[in-house]
Amino acid sequence: MNQLNSSSQDGFTLIELIVVIVLLAILSVYASSRYFGASSVDSHLIQSELLSSIRLTQLRAMHRSGLCNRWGIVQNQAAQIIERSDTTCTSSLDESDSSFVDAASHNVTLTFSTNSGEQFIDFDNLGRPNQCAIESEQCELVIQTQPGSSLSICINTQGGINGC
Repeated sequence: MNQLNSSSQDGFTLIELIVVIVLLAILSVYASSRYFGASSVDSHLIQSELLSSIRLTQLRAMHRSGLCNRWGIVQNQAAQIIERSDTTCTSSLDESDSSFVDAASHNVTLTFSTNSGEQFIDFDNLGRPNQCAIESEQCELVIQTQPGSSLSICINTQGGINGC
Protein backbone atom coordinates (compact mmCIF):
# COMPACT_ATOMS: atom_id res chain seq x y z
CA MET A 1 0.00 0.00 0.00
CA ASN A 2 2.85 2.28 0.74
CA GLN A 3 4.19 1.77 -2.79
CA LEU A 4 0.96 2.93 -4.45
CA ASN A 5 0.94 6.23 -2.60
CA SER A 6 4.52 7.08 -3.40
CA SER A 7 4.72 9.93 -5.84
CA SER A 8 7.74 8.78 -7.81
CA GLN A 9 7.14 9.75 -11.43
CA ASP A 10 9.15 8.48 -14.33
CA GLY A 11 9.32 10.51 -17.55
CA PHE A 12 10.18 13.94 -18.88
CA THR A 13 8.72 17.28 -17.97
CA LEU A 14 7.00 19.43 -20.55
CA ILE A 15 9.90 21.92 -20.52
CA GLU A 16 12.41 19.18 -21.31
CA LEU A 17 10.31 17.94 -24.23
CA ILE A 18 9.91 21.46 -25.68
CA VAL A 19 13.67 22.10 -25.42
CA VAL A 20 14.43 18.86 -27.26
CA ILE A 21 11.90 19.64 -30.00
CA VAL A 22 13.33 23.14 -30.50
CA LEU A 23 16.89 21.78 -30.70
CA LEU A 24 15.83 19.17 -33.24
CA ALA A 25 14.09 21.84 -35.31
CA ILE A 26 17.21 24.02 -35.34
CA LEU A 27 19.38 21.05 -36.27
CA SER A 28 17.04 19.99 -39.09
CA VAL A 29 16.94 23.49 -40.58
CA TYR A 30 20.73 23.65 -40.55
CA ALA A 31 21.08 20.17 -42.04
CA SER A 32 18.49 20.78 -44.76
CA SER A 33 20.20 23.98 -45.87
CA ARG A 34 23.44 22.03 -46.18
CA TYR A 35 21.70 19.23 -48.05
CA PHE A 36 19.84 21.41 -50.55
CA GLY A 37 22.67 23.92 -50.83
CA ALA A 38 22.55 27.64 -51.33
CA SER A 39 22.45 27.47 -55.13
CA SER A 40 18.67 27.80 -55.32
CA VAL A 41 18.77 30.84 -53.07
CA ASP A 42 21.65 32.29 -55.09
CA SER A 43 19.83 31.86 -58.39
CA HIS A 44 16.71 33.60 -57.06
CA LEU A 45 18.89 36.38 -55.69
CA ILE A 46 20.62 36.82 -59.06
CA GLN A 47 17.21 36.82 -60.79
CA SER A 48 16.02 39.57 -58.46
CA GLU A 49 19.21 41.60 -59.04
CA LEU A 50 18.90 41.24 -62.81
CA LEU A 51 15.21 42.25 -62.74
CA SER A 52 16.15 45.38 -60.81
CA SER A 53 19.05 46.12 -63.15
CA ILE A 54 16.94 45.83 -66.32
CA ARG A 55 14.10 47.86 -64.80
CA LEU A 56 16.53 50.59 -63.72
CA THR A 57 17.86 50.89 -67.28
CA GLN A 58 14.28 50.96 -68.57
CA LEU A 59 13.33 53.75 -66.14
CA ARG A 60 16.40 55.74 -67.13
CA ALA A 61 15.37 55.38 -70.78
CA MET A 62 11.90 56.71 -70.01
CA HIS A 63 13.31 59.75 -68.19
CA ARG A 64 16.05 60.72 -70.64
CA SER A 65 15.75 60.53 -74.37
CA GLY A 66 18.50 60.76 -76.94
CA LEU A 67 21.07 59.01 -74.74
CA CYS A 68 22.43 55.48 -74.65
CA ASN A 69 19.72 53.44 -72.95
CA ARG A 70 21.25 50.03 -73.54
CA TRP A 71 21.38 47.14 -71.08
CA GLY A 72 23.70 44.27 -71.90
CA ILE A 73 25.70 41.23 -70.92
CA VAL A 74 29.51 41.26 -71.27
CA GLN A 75 31.56 38.29 -70.02
CA ASN A 76 28.77 37.03 -67.75
CA GLN A 77 28.32 40.44 -66.17
CA ALA A 78 25.29 42.63 -66.78
CA ALA A 79 24.56 46.35 -66.48
CA GLN A 80 23.69 49.45 -68.40
CA ILE A 81 26.22 50.03 -71.19
CA ILE A 82 28.57 53.00 -70.87
CA GLU A 83 27.89 55.83 -73.28
CA ARG A 84 30.47 57.96 -75.05
CA SER A 85 30.50 61.73 -74.83
CA ASP A 86 28.58 61.89 -78.12
CA THR A 87 25.77 59.79 -76.48
CA THR A 88 26.52 56.68 -78.54
CA CYS A 89 26.85 53.34 -76.78
CA THR A 90 30.12 51.54 -76.15
CA SER A 91 30.49 47.81 -75.61
CA SER A 92 31.65 47.93 -72.00
CA LEU A 93 29.94 47.99 -68.61
CA ASP A 94 30.36 50.43 -65.76
CA GLU A 95 31.13 48.35 -62.66
CA SER A 96 30.43 51.33 -60.39
CA ASP A 97 26.90 51.76 -61.75
CA SER A 98 24.03 50.64 -59.52
CA SER A 99 22.71 48.45 -62.34
CA PHE A 100 25.86 46.28 -62.36
CA VAL A 101 25.37 42.54 -61.61
CA ASP A 102 28.32 40.15 -61.55
CA ALA A 103 26.84 36.73 -62.29
CA ALA A 104 30.26 35.14 -62.74
CA SER A 105 31.08 35.58 -59.06
CA HIS A 106 28.00 33.50 -58.18
CA ASN A 107 28.85 30.64 -60.61
CA VAL A 108 25.83 31.51 -62.73
CA THR A 109 25.74 31.68 -66.54
CA LEU A 110 23.59 34.25 -68.34
CA THR A 111 22.18 33.55 -71.80
CA PHE A 112 20.18 36.20 -73.59
CA SER A 113 17.93 35.47 -76.56
CA THR A 114 16.77 38.32 -78.75
CA ASN A 115 15.49 38.56 -82.30
CA SER A 116 18.92 39.46 -83.64
CA GLY A 117 20.99 37.29 -81.28
CA GLU A 118 22.60 40.33 -79.66
CA GLN A 119 23.58 40.37 -76.00
CA PHE A 120 21.97 43.72 -75.29
CA ILE A 121 18.64 45.55 -75.30
CA ASP A 122 18.04 49.15 -76.30
CA PHE A 123 15.02 50.78 -74.65
CA ASP A 124 13.10 53.61 -76.30
CA ASN A 125 11.63 56.58 -74.41
CA LEU A 126 8.45 54.57 -73.68
CA GLY A 127 10.44 51.75 -72.08
CA ARG A 128 9.94 49.29 -74.93
CA PRO A 129 12.84 47.07 -75.97
CA ASN A 130 13.94 47.42 -79.59
CA GLN A 131 15.47 43.94 -79.98
CA CYS A 132 12.49 41.81 -78.94
CA ALA A 133 10.91 39.95 -81.83
CA ILE A 134 7.27 40.63 -82.60
CA GLU A 135 6.74 36.97 -83.53
CA SER A 136 7.79 35.58 -80.14
CA GLU A 137 6.51 38.69 -78.32
CA GLN A 138 9.34 38.57 -75.80
CA CYS A 139 13.05 38.36 -75.16
CA GLU A 140 14.29 35.87 -72.62
CA LEU A 141 17.25 35.99 -70.25
CA VAL A 142 18.11 32.51 -68.92
CA ILE A 143 19.95 32.26 -65.60
CA GLN A 144 21.71 28.87 -65.53
CA THR A 145 23.12 27.64 -62.22
CA GLN A 146 25.84 24.99 -61.91
CA PRO A 147 23.66 22.09 -60.65
CA GLY A 148 21.48 22.37 -63.75
CA SER A 149 18.50 24.37 -62.61
CA SER A 150 17.60 27.55 -64.43
CA LEU A 151 15.40 30.61 -64.04
CA SER A 152 14.27 33.05 -66.71
CA ILE A 153 13.42 36.71 -67.09
CA CYS A 154 11.03 37.61 -69.89
CA ILE A 155 10.82 41.04 -71.52
CA ASN A 156 7.81 41.50 -73.76
CA THR A 157 7.51 43.89 -76.70
CA GLN A 158 5.61 46.46 -74.65
CA GLY A 159 8.32 46.65 -71.96
CA GLY A 160 6.92 44.29 -69.34
CA ILE A 161 9.79 42.73 -67.39
CA ASN A 162 9.12 39.77 -65.10
CA GLY A 163 10.36 36.38 -63.99
CA CYS A 164 8.97 33.57 -66.12
